[in-house]
Amino acid sequence: DFVNVVTPTAAIADVKLVGSTVPAGEFSQIGASGYSGAHLDLTEGSHTMRSSAPFGIYVYGFDFYDSDGYPGGSAH
Repeated sequence: DFVNVVTPTAAIADVKLVGSTVPAGEFSQIGASGYSGAHLDLTEGSHTMRSSAPFGIYVYGFDFYDSDGYPGGSAH
C-alpha cells in the first residue's frame, strides 16, 4: 500500500505520517509550482497524516486480484 502526498514546498518539514516527520529527501519539487510531492510506502493498518499547512493525499494499493484507491479523508 502507498500514499502520494502533495504539499507546499515551504511546509515539507511539517508533514507527519503516524506522528513521525516525513524526511525531506522523500519529496521532489513539482516544477516551479511551489509544491512538492512524495510517494511513501505504507504498512498494513490505519494511518494518520498531519501538517499545519494544507496538503493532499491519495492512498492506493494492489494485490494479485484486487486493487483500491481513494483520496485522503475518505475511506472505502
